[in-house]
Amino acid sequence: MLKKIILFLTLFLTTNAIIVSAYAVENTRPLIYIDPGHGGYDGGCVSLNKDIIEKNVTLRISLLVKEHLQTLGYRVKLTRDTDKALGNTKKLDIYNRVDLINESGAVLYLCIHANSFTDSKIKGAQTFYNPTNEINKQLAVAMLDKVRSLDETNTRVAKSMTGKYLLDHVIVPGCLIEVGFITNIDDLNNLTNEAYIDNLAMLISISINEVYKGN
Repeated sequence: MLKKIILFLTLFLTTNAIIVSAYAVENTRPLIYIDPGHGGYDGGCVSLNKDIIEKNVTLRISLLVKEHLQTLGYRVKLTRDTDKALGNTKKLDIYNRVDLINESGAVLYLCIHANSFTDSKIKGAQTFYNPTNEINKQLAVAMLDKVRSLDETNTRVAKSMTGKYLLDHVIVPGCLIEVGFITNIDDLNNLTNEAYIDNLAMLISISINEVYKGN
């Protein structure tokens, strides 16, 4: 009987040691925070035919980015992983997003949005960054360089931006990407094409990995 008890305790302690060790290893992996723009009552911009809403585009791409980053060995958190807002006002929503990222211990963050314009000819993905941190610019430039490979007509450049609450107040290095204009038919077709957005998410993830490794 004593032997059985000793065997049981040995197995119990060994199993728990493995679990604790796996948990410790998991939590040493670098964390990337992804912020899918809008959500819930705040749909963001809409396509010309009103069928496609920004909040759905940003969430789908964010979930794909999460998958690719996890494949690369990162932990990933999202400010939202369903169609919801993070506050009952837009101001509270953005405050909560900033707090989640700042309190997370993340090494990098990315805010994902889609664009719109009154002139339907305007198109192309673009990145924006707060100039107070050089890594912000590195990520914005590297990401746009890769994303532009999906559209040879895109001549946009990474742009410095201040006056946007999230970019100004997140202390974690990162940037914002506008993945395209859903008011442009070419961009809209791309952003509703699963193969295209998977490639887009992959390139976004590769650029995040390169900038993190480089710093």
